[in-house]
Amino acid sequence: MSIVISINSDGSNGFNVDDSRQKRAYKGSSVISFPSSYCMLDLETTGYSPLWDEILEIAAIKYSEGKEVARFHSLVKPLHRTHIPMFITELTGITNEMLENAPQIPSVISSFDEFLGDSIIVGYNVSFDVNFLYDASHTETIFFIMVLSHIVMKRLKRHIIHC
Repeated sequence: MSIVISINSDGSNGFNVDDSRQKRAYKGSSVISFPSSYCMLDLETTGYSPLWDEILEIAAIKYSEGKEVARFHSLVKPLHRTHIPMFITELTGITNEMLENAPQIPSVISSFDEFLGDSIIVGYNVSFDVNFLYDASHTETIFFIMVLSHIVMKRLKRHIIHC
């Protein structure tokens, strides 16, 4: 994106925004109102970049009318990493040994997509999770709300879903 600000010969300001950057199809959108049915999501990853890092765990809980209706949990064996960094193990509690027999992301994403259905995904800082899911699946069912888990789970010190 480029923004051009100029002063015209008559002294007036000129302002032009070129937003020609490529949009990611089906990435999702924010939702303003509180949904009656939704899916709380938490991912653990090997790092912070969906481009270079991988999903280690997907945990999700579906709610309808404020009541839990289903849970999803899977560890994920990385496709490209053979060793989980120590700081990630310290942060997440996930060890290399835990992932030895875990399924890889293609089958986990398929199962998660089936679990998710047309649910709205919510979670704490969920844009981080959604970017990893998007890059792993390119599914069109991903939508997000940035602060919903803080509203729903504000009594917790950390916003982590335990399945």
